[in-house]
Amino acid sequence: MEPIIRLMDVSMVYGCNGTRESALTGVSFDIPRGEYVVITGESGAGKSTLLTILGGLQVPSEGTVRIGGADLSALPADGLADFRRETIGFVFQAYHLLPYLTARENVMVPMSPERIPPREKAERADALLASVGLAGKEDRLPSQLSGGESQRVAIARALVHDPPVLLADEPTGNLDSATGEQILDLFSEWHGRGKTVLMVTHNAANLTRATRSIRLRDGQVEEDRLLRPDPVGAGRGLTQDLRRKKRKDGVMEEEMGTKDSMGMPESTESIAAGDPRAASVRRGPTWRGWVLSILAAVILSVAATLLLGGSSAFRLDRAVAGGGTGGGCGSGTGSSCCPPEDAGK
Repeated sequence: MEPIIRLMDVSMVYGCNGTRESALTGVSFDIPRGEYVVITGESGAGKSTLLTILGGLQVPSEGTVRIGGADLSALPADGLADFRRETIGFVFQAYHLLPYLTARENVMVPMSPERIPPREKAERADALLASVGLAGKEDRLPSQLSGGESQRVAIARALVHDPPVLLADEPTGNLDSATGEQILDLFSEWHGRGKTVLMVTHNAANLTRATRSIRLRDGQVEEDRLLRPDPVGAGRGLTQDLRRKKRKDGVMEEEMGTKDSMGMPESTESIAAGDPRAASVRRGPTWRGWVLSILAAVILSVAATLLLGGSSAFRLDRAVAGGGTGGGCGSGTGSSCCPPEDAGK
């Protein structure tokens, strides 16, 4: 099955009058349906640029972006707008609620082009507001809501078309820690209902909610790791390769390992960026797993020596994943002189 999101050698370059600034360079990864991915990195790493490309708000200078089987660069303007409305739900740090509309009316905004009776739109909006804990506050203006309540309205608005993918850019950045945890609870709840969630954040604590972490540095994937097993894939008893990819003096290196015999890894390991098998890789063993693996190897070796009069050898194969390079720039059309304010964020 094709992953719901696939990036292949995506690059984004801004520039004009002979100047060029690279926001992303050769970014490649697959995200299977139903994952909860946190994208981290320091300011200027390219997080927000990546999110706008994933949301179809920008066309990359080079590379391919496929979401839900659609090649975004091949879609016309109208088709791209339809794609965003039906496939992507956006949640922003600043909420972006219209101040003169009530909570209900803000949630109804994405339904404006649709030929649906106003009463049905209002009922759908009220149901979504109730689902995020705002029942009874449908008629309040944004100025009458707290920051957490405003973000809940924004989440309800993002879910109005029941999109399979939720993109969130620092959704708790303007909230206190307690309110932020409540918002993260909502994302966890919707992830549990099958949504694919991608969240840009500076807060390392958000990693505890995710199934996977992608860290950017200078516009490239520095680390891509799975944080906890996928409940769907757990317990299959399959031994799979694990990859660790790290940056050392500008060179990307890889290490290999194996899962335990039950296919149930116990700690977090990194995987190579762009590896097509990355979606199936889970966490690596802890010290306990290594001890069990060594004991198993010794037992097998002794058994082979006694039964066959020989010795056993174990080998780990290595594989190398590729990257890419970048080209021109764009903001929906593939060409632009100046990046947005948060380019490279």
